[in-house]
Amino acid sequence: MSDMESLPMRLATEADLPALARIYSDTVRALGPQLYTPEQVVAWSASPDDAERFRAFILDYRTHIIEIDGAPAAYCGIGADGYVASLYVAPQHTRKGLGARVLTHAMDDARREFSVTTFYTKASFFSKALFARHGFEVAEIETVEYYGVSFRRFHMRRED
Repeated sequence: MSDMESLPMRLATEADLPALARIYSDTVRALGPQLYTPEQVVAWSASPDDAERFRAFILDYRTHIIEIDGAPAAYCGIGADGYVASLYVAPQHTRKGLGARVLTHAMDDARREFSVTTFYTKASFFSKALFARHGFEVAEIETVEYYGVSFRRFHMRRED
């Protein structure tokens, strides 16, 4: 993709849930082993298996999707309070600027739609650097449990 700016972007719908769940799981399985234990990868990649929880994870936020060849390739969801709930890029499309583009677009949209001036997120080891490049700073490090497995994550904030 030489011109990321020309890729279509739109809001997620109910019909997108299977494709977005696949991106979520595929990305965690492909990239997770670099920084997480096998147990952490299994627990984290299973999150979309809880259909109602995953539905809320996507549709309770304004989740923006970038498409490549008519299929979702990356997505980012932000709430009215500035919470960046999701930021995932399909593993075959990482390192091409899609994460930065969808995050920037979703933040611009949140500023327009909700007058958001403060953004915050709970970043993984993978997304921490991307958020930092976009002005987010670590406010706190916490340990949480998913499916009985502990994870460290970074509470990050950005004030506009």
